[in-house]
Amino acid sequence: MFIDDSEAIVGHELMHIAQFGLAGTCAEVPAWFVEGQAEFVGWNLAFADGESLYAETREFVLAPEKLAQYGGTDGLDALADYTDEGLEYYIGAMAVELLVAHYGWDPTLEILRGLNQKTSECGPPDPTYRKFSESFFATFGMTIEDFSQHVGAYVSWASGE
Repeated sequence: MFIDDSEAIVGHELMHIAQFGLAGTCAEVPAWFVEGQAEFVGWNLAFADGESLYAETREFVLAPEKLAQYGGTDGLDALADYTDEGLEYYIGAMAVELLVAHYGWDPTLEILRGLNQKTSECGPPDPTYRKFSESFFATFGMTIEDFSQHVGAYVSWASGE
């Protein structure tokens, strides 16, 4: 079956809608997490002819040459904003896949709930809510920098290095 990853787009975009509902439109969430979580959901919801396309969609998006580029970055911190290469999508999806494999899906939503800033004009953040890095640490018990090392090892394994 030919896969061009279009089967995953609807799930990807629906996850963005859910993210806005959980965190508000003004929360500061790194691109690797926003796009990685959406990409991961897209992979999981991609179906054709009654069959899951998770593996095929993941393989299409995560070509080894794309994953190999991660070795030249400064970890997930380098993917907090959007890159020309789109690594925040690919590496972010691998990072979310790793989180879900170890902790389940619900904690990835809890991070977003802790960021909730439903102000319409994106004014000053509500002091009762956490920054992403604080929410990540409270949820997973590790810093993003420490998690980056795990992601790096996982990406190396996934790319066959």
